[in-house]
Amino acid sequence: MAIPVIELAVCFGLVLSELIADPAWKGKVISFGHLPDQPLPHLIQGDDLKSMREFLMRTCFRESNEGVDFQKVFDLILEVVVNENLKAEQIIKKVFVFTDFRGFFSCTSTTLYEAKQSKYEAQGYGNDAMPHILLWNICDWKFPHSKEHHPGVTMVSGFSDNLIKSFLDNGGEIGPQALMEASIADK
Repeated sequence: MAIPVIELAVCFGLVLSELIADPAWKGKVISFGHLPDQPLPHLIQGDDLKSMREFLMRTCFRESNEGVDFQKVFDLILEVVVNENLKAEQIIKKVFVFTDFRGFFSCTSTTLYEAKQSKYEAQGYGNDAMPHILLWNICDWKFPHSKEHHPGVTMVSGFSDNLIKSFLDNGGEIGPQALMEASIADK
């Protein structure tokens, strides 16, 4: 039986939000919910796994597959960083986007990334403070693959138990080596 994509995305969000060590980010997700042009930070609510899942389903689910405005996501992250007076090493290193929408794979650009990077630098953060984006099309159940279209953006398609294990074992790093190992393990 196939797992609905929204369930996978919510599960990933829950797991990753709990794995984050820094209190400024722990237990939080950024969602677009019903407003695709307004990213919102959420502290995950609930006393147990079931109630946290239900909170994320209510908060993060939306019917449309409109594109995400990554400029606003990076602005929101920078706003949190500045308001919390975080040091460069406290800035999240990677933004994970779990989707079933192939259109995400064409919505990033080098120019966007460089423009946002200069905003981080203007606030006194170094060239490497800008979070990396990992766009993961978890709906593509076929052969897993990865590509880095633009600096700072990795796009992944595919899904398997071994790919998830590799993802978690490697601290969220997914590259050609990890995908090859996951594919071989699935055979």
